[in-house]
Amino acid sequence: MIPRNDPHVKARGRKTDPTSGGCAATPRRSEVISRIAEGHPIEDIISGIYNATSDRLTSLLQRVGIKEEVTMSGGVAKNMGVVEALQELLGTQLNIPFEPQTVRAVGAALIALEKIAR
Repeated sequence: MIPRNDPHVKARGRKTDPTSGGCAATPRRSEVISRIAEGHPIEDIISGIYNATSDRLTSLLQRVGIKEEVTMSGGVAKNMGVVEALQELLGTQLNIPFEPQTVRAVGAALIALEKIAR
């Protein structure tokens, strides 16, 4: 269990502008270090990363088109800060698989099984 005073927990739901305490669309380590050196609260930096990541994902989703349901897989789907920020931007609840990191492997196995069965 993550303690409530963990900066990731405190950062969730904050409305940090990625260009202020947060980070650019693709945060770099040096940018995060600079923000820390400037004295920005760690929660604002983390929140800025969440918001910048969800902004970038929303941009990509809009390019390919968003249908009624959106499913998120991969390791970032385990980061509730990014998930919550993305849900807020999209205005919809995301489908998150039980083990989002294994979705591609399971899908590849099903495709392989289908090809073998032919």
